[in-house]
Amino acid sequence: MLAYIALALLSCSLVSASDWRPFTKANVVEISDIKNNVHSVRMPCNGGWFKLYYNTGHFEIFANNKGNLFCKNAGRKNWYGGERYDFNFAQQNCVDGFVQFDVVKSAQNFVVSVNGHQIYKKDFGSSSGDCLQNINQITTYVYDNQALSFYLNAQSWLAFCPLLRGICQRKTTL
Repeated sequence: MLAYIALALLSCSLVSASDWRPFTKANVVEISDIKNNVHSVRMPCNGGWFKLYYNTGHFEIFANNKGNLFCKNAGRKNWYGGERYDFNFAQQNCVDGFVQFDVVKSAQNFVVSVNGHQIYKKDFGSSSGDCLQNINQITTYVYDNQALSFYLNAQSWLAFCPLLRGICQRKTTL
């Protein structure tokens, strides 16, 4: 466990503003050949509405306290050939002018955290369709005129120690 904490602290110092890729409605970020399923989105404090399209479905945040996860070929397949899982969460505190959504996806589940606090977790089972697969493509989409930022975490430290995320947020600014 100490090795993971040391790795997380070291990775904090490696994240810089240049690692974040800005995206808007007109400036889409598309990433393919992804090696891990750990990524983050920063949204301004006044809110926004964004969606991350995956090869397996999508993840969406809107209205500052609502979101959904869509899995292709899952469940009853009654929503665009898959299953959509809606969730609500308490409005999150801003840090340095933004709210940061950290996503860790595995074959077993999909977890979203903000400021080190888990706001959503979906456990997968035999009827979870394409969500059982790894994410290997991500495309951003913004429904309003907000400017957001996307970060693909190549070091995967977030998966090991999300409670240290608050320390890193203070070191990484836009």
